[in-house]
Amino acid sequence: MESQQEKASLFNFLSVSLLILICSISLAWSWSDCGSDGISVTSVSMEDCPNSSRICWAKKNQNESLYVVFTPLLNYTNLTITVNATTGFNTENFPLLNGGLICSAGAPCPMVAGATEKARLSFLLNDSLPTDFNVRTRWWFHDENSTIRGCFQVTFMILKYH
Repeated sequence: MESQQEKASLFNFLSVSLLILICSISLAWSWSDCGSDGISVTSVSMEDCPNSSRICWAKKNQNESLYVVFTPLLNYTNLTITVNATTGFNTENFPLLNGGLICSAGAPCPMVAGATEKARLSFLLNDSLPTDFNVRTRWWFHDENSTIRGCFQVTFMILKYH
C-alpha cells in the first residue's frame, strides 16, 4: 500500500510535468507587432497551421511559409522584408525564397495607404539554427529607401526532421 508521502510525491511530480508541458506548448507559436509606424500588421499565420493559436513547428531543410495580413499606412512603390533569428545569445539572418520582395509574395505594387494586403513569405531554415528550441524571429518591412516601416516578431519551435 502506498504511503501518504509517496502519493504526495507522485502528485507533485505529475503537477510539475503538466505545468512544464503546458508552458512548452504555449511558447511553441506566437507573434506580435514589434514596432510599426508605416505598416499595421493585423495577423500572422503559418502554413499547415492556419489557426495561430495551435502549436506550430518549422522544419529544417523544408520550405516554410508565413502569411501576413497588413495595411500600409503610407503609399509605397515597393516593400521588402528582412528576417533575423535569435536563439539564446546568437542572432543570424536567414534569406527569404523570393528575395524578400513583398510584390513577389502576393501583394500588389505600388501599395496604397489603407488597403489591406496579404503576403506569403517563404523561407528555408538552415542547419545552424538549433532544434527543439524556441526561436524568436523578427521580420522587418523596408520601404524603397531602405527605411524600416514596420516589424513583427514570431516565435516558434524548429524540428530537425519532418
